[in-house]
Amino acid sequence: MPVPVKSYTHALTPPQVPLLREVLAGRGFDFEARPYMHFYASQGKLSVSVYEKGPKVLVQGKETEDFVRFILEPEILGE
Repeated sequence: MPVPVKSYTHALTPPQVPLLREVLAGRGFDFEARPYMHFYASQGKLSVSVYEKGPKVLVQGKETEDFVRFILEPEILGE
């Protein structure tokens, strides 16, 4: 049985940062201001951190795999 992915990091382009924020806001994520981040968003046991350096996204938590497969890759990364 494969081990579930609980952490995922990927580089973003500058235009993808506000797009991701918009997608998360539309899905009811809660936002917090954090140092060195464009934003930090969370919902349930899932957190999405977008760092200024890169920029890059770090997704962590129980629903990481589904979030990456069904939201991040098709809607933001275009994969």
